[in-house]
Amino acid sequence: MVRDKKFREDLFHRLNVIQIRVPPLREHKSDIRKIADSYQFRQHRAKLTSEQVEALMAYDYPGNVRELLNLVERANVFGETDYENLLNEHRQMNENLVSEEQSECPDSLDEMTRLHVHRVYEKCGGNLTKAAEALEVSRNTVRKYLVSLCDARG
Repeated sequence: MVRDKKFREDLFHRLNVIQIRVPPLREHKSDIRKIADSYQFRQHRAKLTSEQVEALMAYDYPGNVRELLNLVERANVFGETDYENLLNEHRQMNENLVSEEQSECPDSLDEMTRLHVHRVYEKCGGNLTKAAEALEVSRNTVRKYLVSLCDARG
């Protein structure tokens, strides 16, 4: 905001005494199981199934932990046990909420390709075969780009 002249630089420096970096949930997906299970148990005295957790881990959560918890709660409210279906509906409802940051094109062709493959994969509900068919490439090619995207994000 300072760069865009929407926030005073002097005020930023006055307030910016300590910086704390909180990584987005997509950078530590291994925590999804703990967070979702803990919430589910605390609220409903039940644990999620392996399939449900696996479905939850196939999504990037631009809304971070709050979005994850909202999805788990939505499943409980509607009695939904098929989390893959729940996530597909969630993606459809939120497909127009892409932030400007996500809609920007990277300069690197390879980086843009990885990003495109990942978006198609997400659009196909995390189904590798469907993504490969949509992209008209092999499953191995899709897998290669998904792995390289994870490696690039660190």
